[in-house]
Amino acid sequence: MEALEAAMEAVKEKILREDYIGATYAVMDARNALPNHPDLSHLAVLCDVLRAKDIALPGRGIDWTWILRLLPSASPSDVESQHRLLSSEIAALGPSFPSAAKALALLDEARSVLLDQVTETARPRWTAKDFVPDEIWAVSGASRFPRHYVKVKWMVSESEVSVSLLEPEPEPEQDEENLPSVCGVFKPSDVVMCVDIARFSHRMNCDRNKLESLYRIHPNKGEVWAIYAGWNRNWKRGEEGNCEYWVVEIVSEFREKRGIVVSRLVRVDGCETFFQREMYDGFQMVMCVCEAEILRFSHQIPAFTVPGIERHGILRGSLHLCPDALPPKPTWA
Repeated sequence: MEALEAAMEAVKEKILREDYIGATYAVMDARNALPNHPDLSHLAVLCDVLRAKDIALPGRGIDWTWILRLLPSASPSDVESQHRLLSSEIAALGPSFPSAAKALALLDEARSVLLDQVTETARPRWTAKDFVPDEIWAVSGASRFPRHYVKVKWMVSESEVSVSLLEPEPEPEQDEENLPSVCGVFKPSDVVMCVDIARFSHRMNCDRNKLESLYRIHPNKGEVWAIYAGWNRNWKRGEEGNCEYWVVEIVSEFREKRGIVVSRLVRVDGCETFFQREMYDGFQMVMCVCEAEILRFSHQIPAFTVPGIERHGILRGSLHLCPDALPPKPTWA
């Protein structure tokens, strides 16, 4: 009991100073000495919630799904059950425990925001001001991944954009039955449609041939993409649905005949959406995707850095990946 009381006091002292990372480490040390003690589980949840509130996403604010430890596809019942579970963990510490009331209020707010999102179709991140005619955007389709490209025409309303669908210009040897193309040359089709802004993922960097109205899209250095882990050039359309994925960062510019060098990313321990480059004996794990394997790329994943994450125990330089575009069957540990 003395060890537990000492641990509780250490955690209290760090929380009062808003040193939530230090409090987390204090809990981890105590769990080594007192494994499976329920009070330490309650403290771990408290520290997680208090840390999560300080990580704001550019243009989006607090990541409420992270606070409730949920995936973006969570249902209302998922939100409710996770809210009850985490609230009961923190409430077990007692109302007088430092910052317990603050953490419970955060959980309540996360529940409210997420229930609002799933019942009102997840308020779009974009507004009419974000769209400019002739821009190329990636939009989600039936697979929920941003694998389709469109050219903006004009705003139809505050929530809908008129676009032209881009179609791939297949290489002469490309089999039409093979995987959908997300890299290569595209041209605007005659298909014009109205798309809800909630389906827009991100703007695409591409090279444009104005004379022929063609757009070349390929991974660029610094971007993050999902690629098929067990890719086979003989796959037919639809077979990619059962495969696993790697998440990679592009570390070299695309060069015809030479391909692209990529670095595999792995999830930061204890985080759902932060990733860092995979290392082995101090070396980064990289591989080359040759030009002939360009169909191995599944889709781009919006990613960005968050200043100050090292204060929360996350390695500086780690990337925050858009949870909506993360693949369902990743191969990271």
